[in-house]
Amino acid sequence: MQEQFPLDINITKQIADDIGIKHPSQKGEFKIMTTDFYVISKNIKSVTSQLALQAKYSNHLDDTRTIEKLELERR
Repeated sequence: MQEQFPLDINITKQIADDIGIKHPSQKGEFKIMTTDFYVISKNIKSVTSQLALQAKYSNHLDDTRTIEKLELERR
């Protein structure tokens, strides 16, 4: 498991453009997005599974921008 796993900025920028939202940025520079937890596991038959998890407090889910960034990460 990895924490704060970076997402490919070229892919997240393209997705943001495709769905019509602003990519996260700071002082005019695009920021690399991260997912809170990235888990890779193998089962008995050596089949690999990958799972990315985002953790947020429920009171942050009322914020439109938080929802936009979660949707960007989900895609």
